[in-house]
Amino acid sequence: MDYLAHRERLIVRWGDYVNSLPEQALVGHYIAEEMDVRPEIAHARELEMIEHRIDEWDVSGIITRYADRIIATDNPTDYYRIVTVLAQMRRDELKEFKTRFALSILKARANEFTLPYRVAFPRLDCGFVFVPLTDDVISHRRTALLNFTIAQKYDQRLQRCIGLTFAPDGDEHYTVEWCLMDYPWEFDEEIEQRLAANNPFREVRSVRSERYSRRQRQE
Repeated sequence: MDYLAHRERLIVRWGDYVNSLPEQALVGHYIAEEMDVRPEIAHARELEMIEHRIDEWDVSGIITRYADRIIATDNPTDYYRIVTVLAQMRRDELKEFKTRFALSILKARANEFTLPYRVAFPRLDCGFVFVPLTDDVISHRRTALLNFTIAQKYDQRLQRCIGLTFAPDGDEHYTVEWCLMDYPWEFDEEIEQRLAANNPFREVRSVRSERYSRRQRQE
C-alpha cells in the first residue's frame, strides 16, 4: 500500500513520463527513497541490492501461532484490526516489532523481571508495548496488559496502541495475550500524574531506519 501511494505521488510530480518506465524502475525508486529525484531506468538496479533477510522481519509465524489465541478485548473484530496493522508495516518496522517480541519471549521463559519493551511508528500513528511477566504477577495479567497499553498509548500520544503480555507456561512454552486500544489521544490529568510519579517504561529515542537492508555497492 505504501508503494502504491509512492507511485501516485510520482505520477502527480512527473506526469505521463512515469508510465513510460518499467515497474522495476519505479519499485527501485521507491526503495531508494529519492522522491526529489526523477525516476530513471537505472533505479531498477536497486532491486539487485536488496538483502531480504526474511527471518529478521517475517511475522507470519507469529500471526498464525499467537494472534488468534487470546485477545484481551470484548470486540471480536480486534483480531482482524491487529492483523491489519501488522500488514501495513514496512520491513524495518516489522523488524523492530519482531526483535522486541523475541526479547519478551526470552524473558518470559527465564521468568526474569524486566521493564516493558516498546516502540511507536508515527507513520501509522500506532505503537506497541511488550510486557514479559514473571510467575508472581500472572494472576494480574489482564490488568497489567490493559494498564501498560493505555500508558504507552498516552505517553506517546498515539491514536492506536497494541499491547502484548508474555507469560511462561511450563518449562519451554509461553502464552501471549494481545490488546488493541484505538481512540483519539486526549489530555488526561490522572494518567499524567501517574506517569510523572512512576513511569514504568524505558526511555525512548527517535531513530530513522532503512526500509530495506542493502548489500554494499562494489566500487
